[in-house]
Amino acid sequence: MANATEGSDSVAHRLLTTELLQSVRLNALLFCDPVEYIYNPLEYAYDVHSDFVHKFCTSTKKILFLGMNPGPWGMSQTGVPFGEVKIVREWLRISGHVGRPQKEHPSRQVLGLECKRSEVSGRKFWGLFQKLCGDPDTFFQHAFVYNYCPLAFMTNSGKNITPAELKIGSIPHPSPRNFSSKNWPEETIKRLQELDILTMLSSNTNIVPMKQTW
Repeated sequence: MANATEGSDSVAHRLLTTELLQSVRLNALLFCDPVEYIYNPLEYAYDVHSDFVHKFCTSTKKILFLGMNPGPWGMSQTGVPFGEVKIVREWLRISGHVGRPQKEHPSRQVLGLECKRSEVSGRKFWGLFQKLCGDPDTFFQHAFVYNYCPLAFMTNSGKNITPAELKIGSIPHPSPRNFSSKNWPEETIKRLQELDILTMLSSNTNIVPMKQTW
């Protein structure tokens, strides 16, 4: 992996440095079923991703198109958001070495810029702006494209999982503006039990939901 600490304090440098720091934190996360495979193209496709950032993120932008996470035939292959391979090679003219994820699904192999599959979302997205802008520099003069999650998630069968499909637990907000806050202690304890984390937060294993006393 290239060293993002090299170079001047440019917009591209700051973005790449932040990404590498966040990647370390993301790698420490654990995911349960149905997530079986996790790809992080910011690591194994860093050369291509870095080329993309250095080429097109050289200034602050007025427009940010925000995607979810890498698709199996787009950013997972190229390290470029919505990174349909042909578009990346021929229109964006991005290049670089692409390695492999640590654990790879046999039907979702990473072949980098040699991948023959085409990602529909990326082809539609970049295809539109290719027609509107003509040249990539016109698009990137005021805009940039990014995914709020850099990780690709797949099931045991290789099915793509979006961040919205991940099971995320929550408890109700205790604010008085929450109409159900009168029963907040009871509701919260019940929710903690459902999430199977109550025993990790209390030494009392026989907790009975408390009654509201205020």
